[in-house]
Amino acid sequence: MQTMIKCDVKWGEDAVKSGDPQIVLLHDAVFMPNGERFGIFDSEGRIVPAAIDFRTPQLLSKQSLAARIELSEVTQTAPDVLYIYCGYMNPHFGHFLINTLSRFWDVAYLRGMRAKFVYHGVDIAAMYSLPFVRAIFEAMGLIREDFVTFDTPTRLSNLIVPDTSFQEQRAGFTRFRDLCLDLGRKLSPKSDAEPNERPIYYSKSRLQSGVGGFDNEAEFETVMAGLGVDIVYPETLSLAEQIRLLNSRSLVFGTAGSFLHNTIFCESDARFVILNPSLQINTNFTIIDKLTGSDVTYYYPEDMQVLPSEDRKGFLTLRSIPNARARAEELFSLAGAGTDSVPSKARLHG
Repeated sequence: MQTMIKCDVKWGEDAVKSGDPQIVLLHDAVFMPNGERFGIFDSEGRIVPAAIDFRTPQLLSKQSLAARIELSEVTQTAPDVLYIYCGYMNPHFGHFLINTLSRFWDVAYLRGMRAKFVYHGVDIAAMYSLPFVRAIFEAMGLIREDFVTFDTPTRLSNLIVPDTSFQEQRAGFTRFRDLCLDLGRKLSPKSDAEPNERPIYYSKSRLQSGVGGFDNEAEFETVMAGLGVDIVYPETLSLAEQIRLLNSRSLVFGTAGSFLHNTIFCESDARFVILNPSLQINTNFTIIDKLTGSDVTYYYPEDMQVLPSEDRKGFLTLRSIPNARARAEELFSLAGAGTDSVPSKARLHG
């Protein structure tokens, strides 16, 4: 019995924008450090919208567009050099790409200005300890000493704020794709990828924590391996290895997650057949699909179960798939079927 539903409803918007995001130049700006009132403020004490990360239609953080500060409380002044705001340093792979890296869309030009990159979030030393962060920054020609932050309210005489080139669940700019494609070619050019016709399955089963997971994904692996599919654990591979792998394969299975964001670096011709954790597709994925032109189909098992909070084992959400072996066989068979032959929820229940 077929229980997989092809997902055709989106959670959010997924526009693609050409041209450049805005760049804001501020004189006498204020950097408010990590905390309840963190952010970038202008010379009148108003928060700068271009320095905020949004998820449609809400803000990602506790920042408020109405936030103001009293300039009299700012007593420290930074050295008089040019600063560039590069956003909130997020150590989560997917959010680092779409929330942090997306502010570097004009990095070649900005680096030529010999400015310092100022940031909020996780300390840059901790960020550089993450291999994928170090690889990306090094590919852009950046070193740890290029980054600064402040732990007290600080005036900056000249600050450039490049707006993000990926607006979470809203839109992606082609400039973001251009940046990441250039990085992908530096890290692992397509010419390095040896074509391999064996499908691959990206698994989260060895992760100890994360945003979302499946408690019985190992059953999927067993079936997929028996069907001739190579099992991949992305946390065991470097970013360059993941890019090379995606560039080499023609069919990719997996559960929706950050590994899919890797396509933004790739020149892959692969088809992606993805197990989605909900009936709706988070448009962070479809924005990247559109920017890359990837062939991705998302399926939702109608009998999916969400486990209670006490059983999440380090994950924000944890799900279970009854009859996981049968669902794995079904997902594999759907990869060989035309997408038009897969019923949507409306056709199943209408």
